[in-house]
Amino acid sequence: MIGVTITRFAFRNKINLLLFVCCHKSVLYNKDYIFSLVFMKYKTINSDKFNTPYSDAIEIGDLIEFSGMIGNTEDGLVEGGFEYELGQIFKNLKDGLAYYNLNYSNVIRAKILLSDIDDMPKLNEIYLTYFQKPLPIRTTFAVAGLPYGAKVEIEFSAIK
Repeated sequence: MIGVTITRFAFRNKINLLLFVCCHKSVLYNKDYIFSLVFMKYKTINSDKFNTPYSDAIEIGDLIEFSGMIGNTEDGLVEGGFEYELGQIFKNLKDGLAYYNLNYSNVIRAKILLSDIDDMPKLNEIYLTYFQKPLPIRTTFAVAGLPYGAKVEIEFSAIK
């Protein structure tokens, strides 16, 4: 790779990225290779619902990236344990998807953090009630702790 240049400038809540991608010099001799100049816009979505110090979601073209979600409502983390938290996460995801006129079938990726890996079988059982084939790609980690004592946190990606 010879180099990648990224120019970034922002105006209000919209950020424009100008990307110029160069490739290895051996590709320069390939007549079929086309260099590309890409102009992308992305915008962040911040709701006042949870009063968080980060964006709830970011939209880049047809891709929507949702921040990690725990099973919280305006009143805090739901009570009842893992299954209730997971159910609330999917309710929160449904609301986020609805903002973009999307549904669970638009989800393409889930990154799941569990405070207890023994919750994996229950996770799989509940998870499959929300998604149909083709299933989103997924990565699951066991972690030492999650915000507010949550038992599960999930990041989602969706496409329009």
